[in-house]
Amino acid sequence: MDLGYESFTIFAHIRLRPRNGEDNWGGRILSKRTSYKRGWQFVVPSFYGRKVSMYMNDDPGHITYGEAIIPDYRWVTVAISVDRDEFRRSNLATVQAYVNGLPDGSPYIVQLDGTLSTEAPLTIGHWMYEDNTYHVGRKDWRSPSRRRHVHRFFGDISDLTVWKTSLNPDQILNYSEFVIAKNVETRAEAAPVCQPGWRPHGCKCYKLFPSPLRFDAAWTTCEVDEGRLVVVDSPSVQDFVWGLVVPSSDQDFWIGLNDTMYESVWRFSNGYNLNYFIGQWNNFKNNFPDKEYKTDDCAELKKIYAGKWNDANCNKFNPFICERGPRVCV
Repeated sequence: MDLGYESFTIFAHIRLRPRNGEDNWGGRILSKRTSYKRGWQFVVPSFYGRKVSMYMNDDPGHITYGEAIIPDYRWVTVAISVDRDEFRRSNLATVQAYVNGLPDGSPYIVQLDGTLSTEAPLTIGHWMYEDNTYHVGRKDWRSPSRRRHVHRFFGDISDLTVWKTSLNPDQILNYSEFVIAKNVETRAEAAPVCQPGWRPHGCKCYKLFPSPLRFDAAWTTCEVDEGRLVVVDSPSVQDFVWGLVVPSSDQDFWIGLNDTMYESVWRFSNGYNLNYFIGQWNNFKNNFPDKEYKTDDCAELKKIYAGKWNDANCNKFNPFICERGPRVCV
């Protein structure tokens, strides 16, 4: 299989499973690259940041195109779409990453000259050919001037598809939902069917409401929609919610956390307290609300802080995220 000068989309359904406490770094999902830096690699998680990345020849090289951190131990769909047709005369390509069928960050425009075809063997996963035989002695190029990562993919790949065209967001979303639905193991850990506009994660459904409201109005809107403001009580939920807000042009988003009832007693919308003072996980910028002003009683997720939380005045107008589902995931 050669990509040549063509536009293309690479899609995979993966589950990261770190081995012996070692993180995945530079996990090659699919690659066809020579030892002299020609060719391409679809790499998830990336070498720096555990995100969606792609290598295309020595120039532009290896770039992290995604923004969402890929979680461990959960099935996710990841994709990269490279459009070489729109700006072909200028040798430019538009690159868009996707996670769980949704655009992951904004598209990149990169200089991409020449062909991606090489005589290198096609490898799936790590150290493996397309026919599942191992390529003994295969070695990755490492720069001695940088940290030497061990190039490894620890996990599972259940679906891998390549199109020689750049799919649009609707096509990728539809295919992602199809792959998730047909995978028995994924269905066992996925949410019940979500209504249109709502996205599944774990055992709940989530929706971004783009119209800015004050915190109390956002709270009420979620309740009227038979839900509640999102409870971000784990890194997994944080990563998923971050993936929802990244495509938005807005910067700050209400989440279901406040201390309006009792000062400094922060409570989630599900009624449970956030005990940050004894080390409970949270994503505040300093691992606790800084209370710059005493009236900063409501929590918001801020893009400028790469998804970190901030305590803000509840009368501020922000978009917000609601969730639906059972009180406790089982």
